Amino acid sequence: AERLRRERSGPLSPAQEKSLQAMRDQVVRTDAILQRFVEFVSPRPEAPGSVDLSALAPRAIELLGHQARRNRVQVRSNLEPGLRVRVADPAELRRRVLEPLTAAIAAGGGGEVVVTVVPERGRAVYRVEGPRGPSGDLEISLPLE
Repeated sequence: AERLRRERSGPLSPAQEKSLQAMRDQVVRTDAILQRFVEFVSPRPEAPGSVDLSALAPRAIELLGHQARRNRVQVRSNLEPGLRVRVADPAELRRRVLEPLTAAIAAGGGGEVVVTVVPERGRAVYRVEGPRGPSGDLEISLPLE
């Protein structure tokens, strides 16, 4: 966009200025999405630790929000606050949380997906309900901390 401005001799028309600003805005939005994705899904193993599964689910929903809107999928959540679990690799848990949600949104085609985090018999259960994709497990159950 900036290259276009430099190469062009003379002022841009209002329509060109509007298009240029739209391109800049899209680049900023895309950069923010990619940064959140990199922060959420760390490619390296992490030390064992405690993870608030109730707080992790909304971050995954936010991260996939654009994809859900593009696929016309409404994502609702039912999250019991403060459900902490101890895991061997927090980065692996974040990936496991994203996979079923990504598959359900991709399979959605205008439907609804419900993400639930609730306690059940001493465990924190993360469940994705909605259209079934090719992903595999749509439920993760871990012992409460």
